[in-house]
Amino acid sequence: VDACASQFNMQCPRFIGKDPSPDGHKGQIATNVLAYSFPRLPNGDREWVYVNPPWVLIPALWAHFRQCHVRGVIVYPQMLSKQWFHTIQQEAKESWRFAKKEEHDVFLQPSLAYQRSVGPVPWDVWASRFDFA
Repeated sequence: VDACASQFNMQCPRFIGKDPSPDGHKGQIATNVLAYSFPRLPNGDREWVYVNPPWVLIPALWAHFRQCHVRGVIVYPQMLSKQWFHTIQQEAKESWRFAKKEEHDVFLQPSLAYQRSVGPVPWDVWASRFDFA
């Protein structure tokens, strides 16, 4: 499940959006990621989550994922002045630099319905795999 998405930029078939989908998009499973409990799937497996969140939500999301025993991947900027950056780097199973500063536009969406870009990013972008068993 894409934990912070919309019907225009979702990267997984199922997503948690900020607002209810105006046309009732069938892939949207919830509207508040911090209120979603991430129940086990029908086969008993834990949910796998992809999240490229608004940065202001990163500390709360990380704590929520830990509490809900979630596993997945988070994409985030290298902000050395933020404690959450160091916490993720320490607690993640593995981390890798997803893109280098100004290397390319990592936020250009693949959807034809959402061809918007912020341009090359002014920071390194990281991805970390986490598993809060």
